[in-house]
Amino acid sequence: METIEKILLCDLGDKENYPSQEIVNLIEQAFQLLETEDLTEVLFERSDSRDLQKIVDVLDIAAWCGNDNGTTAQITLEKWLMGDNSDKIWVSLHTECYPFKDAIKMVRVLSNVKSKFPEHAVRCEELIRNRLAKKITSSDAIA
Repeated sequence: METIEKILLCDLGDKENYPSQEIVNLIEQAFQLLETEDLTEVLFERSDSRDLQKIVDVLDIAAWCGNDNGTTAQITLEKWLMGDNSDKIWVSLHTECYPFKDAIKMVRVLSNVKSKFPEHAVRCEELIRNRLAKKITSSDAIA
């Protein structure tokens, strides 16, 4: 079984053991095999069940496992927000970090998402409201 499939089937851990050492090891193996810390596309493509929350959880763990704190994955997630795939947009809206370094750009893009995809309007409003309320201008902050 390939590393990505193992990641998608792996138990992420419980409250006392989160993330599990197994998932951390598998993510680190994937980084080496793929020669990138951006697992977004490959996780999405290989997820037959389209367990979107599992993809989000793995991406959040991967951000802490890598050397770039999820920066390369964030670039892909931000591209997804400007695309037309509702499932990819859902994943992008539910990771730990706010999208886009620039809060004004985030508001503009999420406003467009709300218009095109009303099913995501509540989450977009939540992210906009929380980021503006905290006066967070950098995507480095956790959503």
